[in-house]
Amino acid sequence: EYMGAVPMLPVPFTESPVNERAQRPGYALDNEHRPLYRGSLVAWLHRTSSWLFVTIAYCASIAMLNPSISSTILRVKFSLATLWGVWASDWLHNLDRIWPPDWHSTRKDRRDRSFSTTPGMHDLESFYLRHDVVSISCILTANYFVWCDNLNWTHNLFLAAMISLSLTTIVISIALVTPKLIGPRFLIVKAIIATQFIAFYGYLFYCLFAVQNTKCIRNVAIWFVYLPGMCCYALKPLLGKFDKVGPHEIFHFFVFSGHFVSMLFDVINNAWPCMHCENGVCK
Repeated sequence: EYMGAVPMLPVPFTESPVNERAQRPGYALDNEHRPLYRGSLVAWLHRTSSWLFVTIAYCASIAMLNPSISSTILRVKFSLATLWGVWASDWLHNLDRIWPPDWHSTRKDRRDRSFSTTPGMHDLESFYLRHDVVSISCILTANYFVWCDNLNWTHNLFLAAMISLSLTTIVISIALVTPKLIGPRFLIVKAIIATQFIAFYGYLFYCLFAVQNTKCIRNVAIWFVYLPGMCCYALKPLLGKFDKVGPHEIFHFFVFSGHFVSMLFDVINNAWPCMHCENGVCK
């Protein structure tokens, strides 16, 4: 049964194993080729609750190390945003596996690319795509707030954080309010997310250097963990089609590695703060 934009799947249903079908149908939204292992990492993180356990351990560690309730709330928001991203990404990329096999219908376009024509699939992909991109923007802003807090909001970081939050609000208004995330609207959303990562995180890590504290500078490594994944996503249209593992799968690996490293470094920073402030002077 299909209700609105939320799938109502019969229970029980059998998910297709990875090695059962050598060729998966492309996406109904844009006919994009779907490699064999597309979405495998997010599916594992989501369905084994592995990422849920990571976020619980992270928030619990911060709560024990930092007596500030507001600081803990910032970490909880970051964790919830990443959980939202895992959920949306799993559904978006694995609908063809989650959907009961006897419901599937596919056809090929003029370039011999197989894509799904299953009734309702187009709307479902659109639903999860919108949640996926909004969760990415929310993650960027939430993590930005976490590291602004670690730097005690110095160097006008509060203003930068408010601008990043405003950009996320724009992404929400475009992606969740408009009926379809296609064409110029999708390009605007991608441009905003790229700006949040390049410009705002670039400024954040400039501030880490400006503090002139080697303990703070080490946290710049977080940006470089994320960076290969972002580059793979940006170059995806130029890299062609891959049968098993493509740039999007690499993107997922580095993004969640970046989340994990950011959480780890945040816990370390709360245990041994890189910056100390007294009487409004931070060093």
